[in-house]
Parts: sequence; C-alpha cells; structure tokens
Amino acid sequence: VFLCRRLRPALRNGTLHPELARRAAALPPKRVPCSRPVHRDALAELEAFIALHGHRPTGSKNVPTPEYNLAMVMYARRRDLNAGLLDVFTAKRVRAVLAARTRNDWVWEQNYRAAVAGKPVGTWIRSQRQRLRDGTLSAGRIELLSALPQFAAEPNRMAA
Repeated sequence: VFLCRRLRPALRNGTLHPELARRAAALPPKRVPCSRPVHRDALAELEAFIALHGHRPTGSKNVPTPEYNLAMVMYARRRDLNAGLLDVFTAKRVRAVLAARTRNDWVWEQNYRAAVAGKPVGTWIRSQRQRLRDGTLSAGRIELLSALPQFAAEPNRMAA
C-alpha cells in the first residue's frame, strides 16, 4: 500500500529523494503478469467464441452481455500484451484472437457472398456505392465489388 500510494506518485512527480527514486525505479511494474487460471479460461472462451461465430466479440451497444464481457476480456489482454506482461505462449494466443475478423468484416463478407449468389442485397449495394463515393472503401473491396453486376449498374434516377 505504501509503495502504490506514496512512492509511485512521488516518483512520477519527481518529488522523491534521489536515492529512493533510484530504488523505486528498479521495482517491478504495478501490474503482474497474467498467468492465473481464470485468464487462461477466459482466453479459451474467446477462442471458442471465434470458432463458433466466425468473428471476434464486439464491445459495443446492442450486443448480448456475454459477448460484451468477452470483448472486455479481449481488450484487457491487448493491454497486457502491449505492456509486455504475457508469456510467449499466451502472447501468441492473444495475437491470434486479435487477428480474427471483426464483426463488421464478417457481416461484409456475408453480404458479399449473398450478392455473388444472386440474393437481394440492394440496401447493402447502395451503402457500398455511397462508401465508394465517400472514399472509405478499401481497394481490395472495390476490386471485389466491381466484379458484381449489381454494383456496376448504377440505378436509374428520375430527372427532376
């Protein structure tokens, strides 16, 4: 408690005696590496979610609570990874989770597959045309969409 409440703030402020500052700087970071079983179980649950749903969990509004909670676990593991608090094996697993598709990418791919299959996705095609006009569509997606006859054919607009 003394270390966290007295020494670390004084070390950050530069008001700690130089000898104490030298000793405090050599102390380990406040957070400890995440190797507890609960962290491994949460990581296994994240991997199972990705295998089941095809995308990593979303931490936004209007998603089921378990998915939201898993997303918060994912963000916490990302912080641990960036801080260097994970062992090599766990860091590899966390990188694999973070490399999984996002929900938005997954939805885009589902809509693209439906368009290729000839299913009606008019609203999605219109939104992709708008993103192309706005310049927010990636080059890879433009290339994929340009092969679709629905995307290439601009709808007729009535003259005013």
